[in-house]
Amino acid sequence: MLSDIREVATILYELSDRFQQAKEEKSQNIADYFERIEQCLRDSITALENQQEPVAEWGELTIYADNLSKTLGDEIGEDEANRLS
Repeated sequence: MLSDIREVATILYELSDRFQQAKEEKSQNIADYFERIEQCLRDSITALENQQEPVAEWGELTIYADNLSKTLGDEIGEDEANRLS
């Protein structure tokens, strides 16, 4: 499970890095969205490493995943957004 979380975090980091380089406001908002997801994933990893269940983090991630396709579909493509969701 940790390796899956790390893989998603890596993908999101790469996408976030690409959007951070753009100066448009929409791209910056997307970069901020990815950073919030990345932080949730990092917090989840920390909780799991401490043998705790990251309930709050997973709840927040569920909300991000539910909204990912419609929030980012135009920017990264619907297929990629659905895959990450």
